Amino acid sequence: MCQKILLWLLLTCSLATQAAGPNTSPLSVGWPEQAWITRESQHFIVHAPSNLKEYLPRVAKLAENAHQQLSVELDWQPKAKTHLVLTDDYDLANGWASIYPFNQNRLYISHPDRFTNLEAYDDWLRLLIEHEYTHTLHLDQAEGGPAALRQVFGRVPLFFPHLFQPLWLLEGLAMRAETDHEAGVGRGQSSLQALRMRAEVEAGLISLSRVSGQNRDWPPDQAYLYGVYFYQFLDETLGPEAVQTWLQTYRRNLFPFLLNSTARRSLGKSFPELWGDYQHWLEERFTPLNSPYPQGHPLTTKGLNEAPPASNGKQVYRLESSRHGPTRLQLHQPGQVTKTLTRLEGQGLIDVNQQGQVVISRYQQRRDNRLYSDLWLWDEQSGLKRLTSGQRYRQARWLGEEELLARKQVAGISSLDLLDHQGRFKKTLWQGKEREVLGDFSVSPNGRYLAASLKPPGQSWQLALLDLTNGSWQLLTHNNSLQGQPSFSPDGQSLLFTADYTGVYNLYRWNLETGTSTQLTDHNLGAFTPVELETGELIFQSYSSQGYDLHYLTADELLKQPVQLDRLPLLQPREAPPETQLSNERAYRPWSSLRPRYWLPVFYADNDRTELGLMTSGADALGRHQYDLLAAWDTRIDEPFGRFSYQLDNRYQVLLARELKHYSSADGLPVLSRHQDSISLARLNLWNWDQDRLAIHLGLFLEQEKDLWRHQDLASGSTDFRQDLGLALHWDRRYSSQDNISPTRGFQWLLTTETHEGLSNDRAGQRYQFDGKHYWHLGQSHALALRLAAAYAESEAQPFWLGSDSGLSPQALFGRDTYALRGYSKDQFTTNQFALTNLEYHFPLARIQQNWGIYPLGIRDIYGQVFVDHAEIDSTSESHGYTGFGAQITLELVIGFQALLPVEIGYALGLDQEQGEEQWWVKAGVSF
Repeated sequence: MCQKILLWLLLTCSLATQAAGPNTSPLSVGWPEQAWITRESQHFIVHAPSNLKEYLPRVAKLAENAHQQLSVELDWQPKAKTHLVLTDDYDLANGWASIYPFNQNRLYISHPDRFTNLEAYDDWLRLLIEHEYTHTLHLDQAEGGPAALRQVFGRVPLFFPHLFQPLWLLEGLAMRAETDHEAGVGRGQSSLQALRMRAEVEAGLISLSRVSGQNRDWPPDQAYLYGVYFYQFLDETLGPEAVQTWLQTYRRNLFPFLLNSTARRSLGKSFPELWGDYQHWLEERFTPLNSPYPQGHPLTTKGLNEAPPASNGKQVYRLESSRHGPTRLQLHQPGQVTKTLTRLEGQGLIDVNQQGQVVISRYQQRRDNRLYSDLWLWDEQSGLKRLTSGQRYRQARWLGEEELLARKQVAGISSLDLLDHQGRFKKTLWQGKEREVLGDFSVSPNGRYLAASLKPPGQSWQLALLDLTNGSWQLLTHNNSLQGQPSFSPDGQSLLFTADYTGVYNLYRWNLETGTSTQLTDHNLGAFTPVELETGELIFQSYSSQGYDLHYLTADELLKQPVQLDRLPLLQPREAPPETQLSNERAYRPWSSLRPRYWLPVFYADNDRTELGLMTSGADALGRHQYDLLAAWDTRIDEPFGRFSYQLDNRYQVLLARELKHYSSADGLPVLSRHQDSISLARLNLWNWDQDRLAIHLGLFLEQEKDLWRHQDLASGSTDFRQDLGLALHWDRRYSSQDNISPTRGFQWLLTTETHEGLSNDRAGQRYQFDGKHYWHLGQSHALALRLAAAYAESEAQPFWLGSDSGLSPQALFGRDTYALRGYSKDQFTTNQFALTNLEYHFPLARIQQNWGIYPLGIRDIYGQVFVDHAEIDSTSESHGYTGFGAQITLELVIGFQALLPVEIGYALGLDQEQGEEQWWVKAGVSF
């Protein structure tokens, strides 16, 4: 569950600028393909598209049951109803919670279907709601000063005290709520979570400073891992009431980040003291195991990923992650050199046939705010090609050489399809019931049987066998353990699988003829995803604090210890929640949730002006409509100014702005005031190609500048009115990896054409601009970036300005006039045509990855760049070249535990003797 608690969302939702390439809002659901339905219960307003509306009564029932339990445990009742939005936009199990602009939970109906740390659940929607609604009850809490300020200013994030905590404290509490030890549900009791913490203890537990900031360590959800056990530590050592006391005390803090002082008052110790006790508790509880049996011979040693291997009986294939480069499809054989077959972006599941053709399923972010999984095919002759688009296949296996079996999950329902070898649909072989989930599967060598991890409603993961000749299922296991990741032996007579029978995942063999089972491994840190070669070697993945690696054991090294599966315990299912009253369904209306929920005062004063105003913003429950408003008054000349922006999905953008400009004489007396009004309208993603990485956008930009007041001694000024109608082609094929400090591969191109013709205008003619940047990976986090930009405007068209803004920040799609040329003053050159070249070398300097204890300041990385800028600028009939060079160091600060604040310190020198200059700058900008 990649939880998104959207810290400082008040700032991140701003639509004030159009970046080169529109961003997808984390709040927005996918572009609507059908009508949305709304129903209400006592404490919730639930929304779903019409194809999911049958789930709304169950969602409301589960939510009301969660409220009844959690509101008592956390001692909090929200004043308004919480919005629950159920969607099917992601082919991943996920969800998030936010307190902005109101309490809301996003619920992705996609059930977990693999062993990746979410497998221990009875009812996915129940666990998801318990987790996300805990965030709501946690973050919404405020009493005393924060509550009084919220009464005045509304839902300003600053007045939500619990929001200002490290991620491990936030996620740990939610995972505590989702966990039921008696029912075997939730990550707080899962065998995989315990195994991962055991690996942390073996490698050495990390410090409070490291876990509280942002780092690039494995596992990616490190904060979740340490957070869930921290609350178990508090429950066991101080009692469950200690957590409630902590929450009650902290929600009265008027100033954020008072973690240590609050901990002393409520828990009796500061966090550094608690963390020391917690580490001792972890070391005692998760003492590394020491098995006397062989642990396997390594085939890989880099860790990082959890992509399972695939085999055709002779060879083993696997997708290997890299911290610095693309994913590699590799061929492994015991005793032989590993061979890289191809490179691709992202992880996925694979299968290989006897001809060495590899089918790959992987995820693709789409322009319509969805994340779907589709199939690709690689072979040595034709390379990598796409088989399906938007078909949502999460895994495919070869059925012979000419057909594929592929599973998917749509609207929460699992199904199995038969495809031809080109990915074309032939027929559906099976479709499950609600809450019946099909997981990893394998096909027998003779093509008759399919073995799968199957999750019947309300039960744990079981092994099941599907007879493909008649479509009948047979459950092989029936217990409360987790069994999965099946694969057939090369002779088809047995089934290898993973299970946590002993509390540690290990590998087992099921004899299909006798129905008996034997344990094959007894690995200290677990064994996963088995495949067997014709030579008898067993290939599997083992876990360490760095991730998963491939190992192998020979046939003689396997345990072959009998296991009595019928003696495994069965736990009682959790009690079903009671029914709840629910309103009649109605069509979704965005306006009821779109009103502003906060306001903040704006004040500014200098020698020229005094400005007073307010700012606010808002979004609807689906996140499709989002807006920002800044409205202010300049008391110097009694004139309004401000900004309003609005976005619908990532398709439509509107920006209205008025800026006031004041000018003074040399002795400081005001002589001139002008206003600049602008309107920007954009239709984004008008057409898309190349897997939505190539897009065409349409825009209209209007701008007018004129006098508001002018001293009588000044000559009368002109009114400048400009309208541009533009078309932009944006192609973004940039790639980065886990440890990279910038994109390291690929390119980004922006090509725009704009016209002033056919519109009321003080300008005339056409403008054309190209801005492209290409990246080359030089190894590790080193990269070379080459930028080529060129622009041409007809003689009466709006010109361009070049000069330093001390960096190459993202620019607007339309109405763009300025380009950076470092070493020369801002907007120093005005021209109708130019060519600009920029060469940058990016390199790491230090990886700190430490927070200042539990205080809200840390450092992640320090990196640098050296650069050369050169521009050929046409002036009248001549062209002049101007060159600048320099260097920059970036300090990646971590503010408030979750916000990155890159601080840039730079120097540039312009080489032209008349126009060039020395420049120093310090810049900072928050990113999340």
